[in-house]
Amino acid sequence: MLNRNGKEFTDENVDQLLFFRHENAKFPRAGGRTKGPKRRQEKNNLNLKIKF
Repeated sequence: MLNRNGKEFTDENVDQLLFFRHENAKFPRAGGRTKGPKRRQEKNNLNLKIKF
């Protein structure tokens, strides 16, 4: 499975990705304010096209 930037989800990295998601979700719940997601860069578009 691929994310929107072309990064693959594999059995080896899924635990790490879920951990980062969990850690990043703590900040807004604690009252911190965050910006929205950044625009996807051209290198990410190419990476997604190659892998898809």
